Amino acid sequence: MPLSTDDLLNALALCNSRQIQLAGQRYTPGVEPGAPNLKVAPLLAAVESVACGLVARERFSQFASEVNKEWDRAKPSCESPHEIQNAVDALAAQVDTIMPRMCARDMTALDAWRASLSTIRVALEGEQKRWRDEDARVAAREREEKKADERGYSSQRDKIQSHINDIGRCLATLRSEQEFADSPAGMALVDPFLLIRGEWGTGKTHLLCDFTKERVQANEPTLLILAKSFQGSNELIGLVCGQIAHGLDPQELVDHLQRIGASRGERSLIIVDGVNEGRRAEWRKAVGELLALVRGCTHVGLIVSCRTPFEHVAIDPTDLISFHEVTHRGFEDQEFDAQAAFFQYYKLPLPEVPLLDSEFSRPLTLKLICQSLKDLTGRKLNQGFAGIASGQKGITFVLESFVNRVGKTIEDEFGLPAKACWQLLKGSTIIADRRVAGFAPNMAVTLHEYVHPRAAARILAAHFPNLQRKRRAELLDVLRTNGLIDEDAIWYRLGTEAKSLIVYRLPYQRFSDHLIARHLLETHLNVSSETSVKGSFSRGKPLGRIFRRGRYSQDYARPGWAQALITEFPERVKRCVPSKRRELVFFLPSSARQVSTYFEPFVEGLFWRDPSAFTEGTRRSLMGALS
Repeated sequence: MPLSTDDLLNALALCNSRQIQLAGQRYTPGVEPGAPNLKVAPLLAAVESVACGLVARERFSQFASEVNKEWDRAKPSCESPHEIQNAVDALAAQVDTIMPRMCARDMTALDAWRASLSTIRVALEGEQKRWRDEDARVAAREREEKKADERGYSSQRDKIQSHINDIGRCLATLRSEQEFADSPAGMALVDPFLLIRGEWGTGKTHLLCDFTKERVQANEPTLLILAKSFQGSNELIGLVCGQIAHGLDPQELVDHLQRIGASRGERSLIIVDGVNEGRRAEWRKAVGELLALVRGCTHVGLIVSCRTPFEHVAIDPTDLISFHEVTHRGFEDQEFDAQAAFFQYYKLPLPEVPLLDSEFSRPLTLKLICQSLKDLTGRKLNQGFAGIASGQKGITFVLESFVNRVGKTIEDEFGLPAKACWQLLKGSTIIADRRVAGFAPNMAVTLHEYVHPRAAARILAAHFPNLQRKRRAELLDVLRTNGLIDEDAIWYRLGTEAKSLIVYRLPYQRFSDHLIARHLLETHLNVSSETSVKGSFSRGKPLGRIFRRGRYSQDYARPGWAQALITEFPERVKRCVPSKRRELVFFLPSSARQVSTYFEPFVEGLFWRDPSAFTEGTRRSLMGALS
């Protein structure tokens, strides 16, 4: 018996609810109602463009109202207002008819909109140029007649500047709309295929779960698929359809969505989150199948998210070019609001100064910090963020807290000892071979900022010899999907062909860099004397290689590690180096001491230091850098 519209919408709502629950900590409101939920306006505009519904219509109406308001202000400044008025009226008239045409994927509608914007913009730029030319003539005349005041101003020129500014405000509104029309979000209005890229923890899953939840509440046809939830089949889309309704065929599903969207004058949406997290071959095939199913539909849109830089690996290149791409950068440009929202929600004292590092523009990082602080009690809790952002042990407290909290469920599932995940990342003291003692010691020995998959397998084998090989592979995959290790792709050249290699990194770079730095210092730093310390950083030694500079770059070879080493160094050498020389800059080769290179990592690391690590050498270093 065919599904009715109501039956399908109810089935989709149930399926979406299950998927949102599976998102877990990546969509905090799903497990903690009332949790911070800041919106990222440009990305919301992009996904709303794919939907081509009420929100997109309202955006056009609001623009028409805004441009009318600014035009009324600019009109008295124009020599030919009637022609521009006609163009403004024609633009406003398009608002009522443009959305149905765009929703039907009529590219001429977007072209006509751009042309109307351009007509008004060119006319206003001509009017503005006329006033600027007049301003130049008046200024020249007044200089000759010495009528202007000592600053070069006059009442006549003030009036001219007022005309220029009034026209400029109207032009700014028009240019903003033109930028939108030419952007991926604008193109998605008529070509509804959107790829959302971004690094781990920036909030891609959060955005899509939130958007899906709002659409479900509004009874708008939407299907959310978490790629990590569907694996182990060459027919993933069929597997998804089976979760919606028994015997539902992919083509039948898309046909249903097309009919519902067309009847409502908007688009139904299929959303796939995290295609990099599923099995690559399966999801490359599945994304291609979805594109083929949806490409011929006017009222169905497709949104896919993928972690950078895996879009070229997780999506077939011939399919990738079909998507308009936007990048999720977390809470970039609204970091202060985000930090206030998170700390207040968790009832924690705000940091005395804002956390300016880019790491703290990521929603998952802020959540990680707040959850770690919330676990503290007494004096440590009262100290707040300052209490954990000082000293060698404090700086990795956040990372250890996160790993232990997330790792407990994994340890229970695989029958591992308590805190086994933390030992795996940090390194075990009872495994002699540092290459397999853990992820951090492996990086310290190899001087690579990543762990090769074969090395990762050997590390797991050394830690958990009683687990079967297949089970260890499953454990590695669970560590990846739960964010305890980061997956990345490095590119290299084989002859004339560019190739990529999947590798593993530690999560939360700002914190994990310090974990690696300690292993670097334990492995490669000789603290028997000042001379031996300096020798440890010579150009040919492992520590010295970290501070090499590229031929065309001012940065160190390993800037994150360099910052962590600069920060950790004073506490590590306090027994063999006097206070006045207890900074790493005094022990680096001359080629690595340039202020332009050393200053930034040195200053950024000051925030993380224990108060006892500030010495006369710190003052000398800072004054030398500022002089």
